[in-house]
Amino acid sequence: MSERFACRAGWLKRDGGRLRWRHLQRRESTVASRRGCLLLLHGAGVGGEPTWLPMVPYLEAWDSLLIPDLRGTGETVIGADEGFTLEHVVADVEALLALFGTVRCDVAGYSFGGLVAMALKQQLPATIERTFLLEPAMLERAEAGAMQEIAQAYRDAAADMGRPETRDLGLDRFLDLVAPRRLRHPVAERVTRERLLARPLGLAGALACIAETIVAGDREVLMASQHDVITLVGGRSDTALQECHRWLAETRPAWTCRVIPGADHALPYQKPRRVGRLLSSEATSIDA
Repeated sequence: MSERFACRAGWLKRDGGRLRWRHLQRRESTVASRRGCLLLLHGAGVGGEPTWLPMVPYLEAWDSLLIPDLRGTGETVIGADEGFTLEHVVADVEALLALFGTVRCDVAGYSFGGLVAMALKQQLPATIERTFLLEPAMLERAEAGAMQEIAQAYRDAAADMGRPETRDLGLDRFLDLVAPRRLRHPVAERVTRERLLARPLGLAGALACIAETIVAGDREVLMASQHDVITLVGGRSDTALQECHRWLAETRPAWTCRVIPGADHALPYQKPRRVGRLLSSEATSIDA
């Protein structure tokens, strides 16, 4: 962890369980050009610390960072790992912001965390300012019909992840869905699988949550509430996903897309320095 930050960690009681959080405050005096707080929301299956801490030294644009473990991941234990909804997760994050008395913050969301970030912006438009989305769920394809196919793929992967005898198949389904063009290096594949299998039912719960949100949610209403958005996609990610984000940048006001060369869906793990510096430069360039 960067020595430039002082770190506190704690728990927030939620629904008979508790949510784990980490708060990093920059040690030196606030620089006028820096922004306040950046809320960092991780993806399905892996908690906040392994997702974001390698990136911390490069997030120069903010004075503080707030990193929760969402339901079903990391050290957070709230109810069953399966069976939660997007509304549950958003309410958890809202409660965490209230705990810190957060009036304004930026948010960066990766994968499932990107979907949570968009829903949080819809729910708290006066609180959430700029939004940085790293290959967010629900924006995998431009066409509505293709998104229904994506939802079914998430549902199938979740069902297999929920059963010990088909867990490996479910993980294969998930990885092939989000990173079909990954290099499949044996060491990288092993590390990825170990990381995602730490809380298999939590991963299954998040995937089922994504599927149900795609099917039952209104993407156009969700999108209409977004502004000051920058999306990051991997240069090795699915071509249709990249085309979707370029289309969003061309058709939505105050929406920008950046491509990270050499990365796939695992971009925060593969390129933490590049992603962190890009987030910071984009935040300061908007201010300028």
